Amino acid sequence: MWKRFYFAIVVVCVPVLSNISPEHVISKVLDKLGLTLDYLSEQYEIINVDCLFGVVLAGAIIDDTVTHPGPYRAQLRQLKNKTGLIFAKTAPLMQQQPSWNYFAKHVVVPELWPKPVRYKFAEFRMAYARESRVKTLFSKRTYENYTEGFSDQCLSLIVNSTLDIRGKKCRLSHKCQLFVENLEKGAGYILTHKLLLLQVARARQCKMSPKSLATAIKKVCASIYTETISAEYFVGLDEIFDLFLEQTLLCGYEGYADFLKFEWLEKILEAQHDSGCFPVRAHTRTRRETNEFGDGCADHTTGLGAAVLSLYLNYLIKNVHNVVLASEWF
Repeated sequence: MWKRFYFAIVVVCVPVLSNISPEHVISKVLDKLGLTLDYLSEQYEIINVDCLFGVVLAGAIIDDTVTHPGPYRAQLRQLKNKTGLIFAKTAPLMQQQPSWNYFAKHVVVPELWPKPVRYKFAEFRMAYARESRVKTLFSKRTYENYTEGFSDQCLSLIVNSTLDIRGKKCRLSHKCQLFVENLEKGAGYILTHKLLLLQVARARQCKMSPKSLATAIKKVCASIYTETISAEYFVGLDEIFDLFLEQTLLCGYEGYADFLKFEWLEKILEAQHDSGCFPVRAHTRTRRETNEFGDGCADHTTGLGAAVLSLYLNYLIKNVHNVVLASEWF
């Protein structure tokens, strides 16, 4: 007797990754950055100093991008003008507030931050995710001896040493000196604030130990990169979204292309609201001086978002003929 065999055809739907042109992505990021800057321009009366610093860095990065030949200069100049308008409207209001301190007066300065961003590829290719880094990141003990006010004090000491911008030696307290010298010690915002201290010292031409700022910056970014990929692997970047943007910005600004992954750009744009702002994530640790808007967005995160999108534009425009992009949704 013949047996009947039934074959079931199972159709599995999987996303198809298709190669897309860098020009398409550049166009999209230009539009998204414009939305973010328009949003901040509308909220200029209530954004804080940290958010304005993100706008200043966005403008500085756009300044560098405009120097690169290509068809995007007119749009980039429009975006640069938007950053200038936000600063012009916001700075006079902030000068009347207690938060307009030495950091604001001498660091949130548009003329201080433009520099050529020269990209270095696969600098941290040997890094791997470590669960211990995630545990340290989320441990309360990590932050017991650290406050954001302390790093502000260290920044003020750097500024005090360089009020005439003439390459003087940074006069740091013993505690601040130890904080900077222990480059890989700490986690989260502790590491990004160490990096920012080094960047401020360089921008204000302040001589300090370690003598080789480039070597010190690379060491901090290597530690930050391990932390970022560890968080991505074990808990997801949503859990550290504001910190993730800060990590991407400060190390990407140093030219470390490892921080400018295309899949990370996708995640950033997925998180962005239609209005252009960036949200507070429920479980993420956020900065001390973060204003939350009524739509669920945060000024610090949105300022970072503007600067990070500017950085991706810089990277894509400079490497338009060298990058291969694939996406399931762009």
